[in-house]
Amino acid sequence: MEKRRTWIREFLNNPVTFVTPFFTVLVLAASMPAHFQMADLASHFMAQYAVGAVVLFAMGILFRSSRYVLALLALLFCVSASYLLPYLPVTKPAPEGETMKIMQVNVLFINKNPALLKSLIEKEQPDIVVSSETPPVFADMFETLKNDYPWQDLHPQKGNPRGLGVISKRKLVHPERIHFDHKGVPSQVFTVDLGGQDVTFVSIHPFTPTENIERRDNEFRLIAARYKKEPVKNLVILGDFNATPYCAAYKQLVNALGLANARDGFGVYPSWPTFLPTPFLRIPIDHVLVSSTIAVHNFGTATQIGSDHLPTVTEISIKAKS
Repeated sequence: MEKRRTWIREFLNNPVTFVTPFFTVLVLAASMPAHFQMADLASHFMAQYAVGAVVLFAMGILFRSSRYVLALLALLFCVSASYLLPYLPVTKPAPEGETMKIMQVNVLFINKNPALLKSLIEKEQPDIVVSSETPPVFADMFETLKNDYPWQDLHPQKGNPRGLGVISKRKLVHPERIHFDHKGVPSQVFTVDLGGQDVTFVSIHPFTPTENIERRDNEFRLIAARYKKEPVKNLVILGDFNATPYCAAYKQLVNALGLANARDGFGVYPSWPTFLPTPFLRIPIDHVLVSSTIAVHNFGTATQIGSDHLPTVTEISIKAKS
């Protein structure tokens, strides 16, 4: 009992000293190359860790923590903040050729109100809309837009999150629904002309890391293997990845194919879950990845559409010398 009282007294005297070791484990989890579920889950909150390190550092000064604890917290801030550096706003060059606006959205398979997404599409006027978790009610709404989006490839699902769909103002070449992992998790592949060049789109929606992290990570590996073996010049991989840019599986996919996140230079833009009251508590798991031949001129999240995800809107072009 006396030991417990002593521990409680020491914690109240300097809580930062007790919290810092646990905080250190969380921050370093993002740097682990292994695909452990707990490490993966811990890795998704680098923006929150950066702010947390600042708060703990300030508390450490207040509670007169040792200089070693303060130095460690400063290091942890640098580690977590380094993951955010690519998203710091920078000036982007103006497009030199034809541009394309892409809307990517997880509509939520239990969402029964497609009116909000329809209004958003009419407002944003994207060239292409790519959706996941597409239920029949959203497929029906997409079909009402055929005058503006005559090219459609819809694969809705009722009662499960595997429905996919794409509607386009531009001709869809060879649209197909495929399974990279051959086990029932579909992806959608199609090609669109942009500035006289083919752009191959791969729409994915793998398992969540809590549902089946091995299957999610294996899908990333198979996609990387497919497009390393059969490279395409202009590649866009987009969708609800169920992974942030900070986890090992995502980083391995991006590095294997030399892709860039459309967020780079625009901001973190957390997209999930929308039911949390502030963007600071959300994480970025909806992505548009592009090959080095593609320039990104704008990226952002759009307004809520009744889903637990925010749509993303991206403007791209083919680089002049690609």
